[in-house]
Amino acid sequence: LNPRSATSYANLSKALFASGNPKEAVHAAERALELDANCAQAHFELGVAQGTLGKPAEAIKSFEFVISREPRNAAAYSNLGMYRSATGDVKGAIQALERATAINPQFAEAHT
Repeated sequence: LNPRSATSYANLSKALFASGNPKEAVHAAERALELDANCAQAHFELGVAQGTLGKPAEAIKSFEFVISREPRNAAAYSNLGMYRSATGDVKGAIQALERATAINPQFAEAHT
């Protein structure tokens, strides 16, 4: 792990989440963002962990940031839709999921 690399910490966040440690994944993503506040991968991993920890409003902010940097990131739109739905924003959820499907039609199968 390169202690000065935001990407390294974003990758660590992903690995921690995959191993069932979402709280630790949040900490790793936050460390990545301390190193590079514009690291879209770190924002994505943070959003995934936040959503799992029952913080959909925070996850929405993370995925919105990812989309601002990577407007063709279908996974970010898909997650954004899921967490907008969780907060009761049905219209926003539908818009995000439609965008995910427009970018990558495979996302249509995941939401039917």
